[in-house]
Amino acid sequence: MPKQNMKSVKLTKELKNIVLKRYPVQSEEIINRALEINQHLCEENSNQPRKVLMHTRDKIYPAISFYKAIMENIESKEEAYSLIADYFNRQAKDVNKSIGKICKIPFSYKIVPLVMTKIIHNVYGKKSGFVMVDYPSEKEKCHIDMTICPYFNNCVKYGCPELGTAFCNADDIAYGNMHPKLFWGRTKTLARGNECCDFILEIRK
Repeated sequence: MPKQNMKSVKLTKELKNIVLKRYPVQSEEIINRALEINQHLCEENSNQPRKVLMHTRDKIYPAISFYKAIMENIESKEEAYSLIADYFNRQAKDVNKSIGKICKIPFSYKIVPLVMTKIIHNVYGKKSGFVMVDYPSEKEKCHIDMTICPYFNNCVKYGCPELGTAFCNADDIAYGNMHPKLFWGRTKTLARGNECCDFILEIRK
């Protein structure tokens, strides 16, 4: 991927701005190293389909790149993890607020599990590199077990499996407490050592 295109990825630009503010002295070294790592990851995987790139190029590789670059320069895994996790947590809070506003429309919460199921199949389906088990017979409920996840797999592949939990934790923030009648019932994730990531959203009786 040409370097100028890689720099235009939204997450790369946002993490760059965070690093500039957080580490004014080391920021140039961190950013240059992150862009170097990101460039390598993108070039190594340049033949990926468009739907896979929506996840790898736009989210996974920038997160891994800045995580590694911060660790190399600051020498603190905890600090590097915190910066990446905090970013995704803030994004998740925005998602939660947006869904919460929609749910203020009377009875709109009832369609959220169905909409979530359709979005997962469209955005996180096989063409995007995921493998899932769906339970469509469970009415008024979204229940999908993700058995293969590129977010976790790439974190493992590039030597930072612990970073996978940052993505999982963001799910809990995004989909928990959206509406009093909606229950986010996640019990396991691949990054936490389980056999799958379960997406369970159901209407409270």
